[in-house]
Amino acid sequence: MAHTLDADVRFHGRTLREGERATLLLASANRDERVFPDPDAFDIERDSSGLRSFGTGTHFCLGASPACACARAA
Repeated sequence: MAHTLDADVRFHGRTLREGERATLLLASANRDERVFPDPDAFDIERDSSGLRSFGTGTHFCLGASPACACARAA
């Protein structure tokens, strides 16, 4: 999912310029090495209180409840 920036943006120490393309990599969600000591390892006891898998606030995913119910059932 790529977007063309309509303004300069400072993001994680880098400047992305107006007109450049930015790509959202969904596969990298919740694998941030700044947040998790070993982001690629499966850890069933990982603190998930700060995860944003389903978004937050106004942009919270409408499918979050059914997805979590399916995960609990599995």
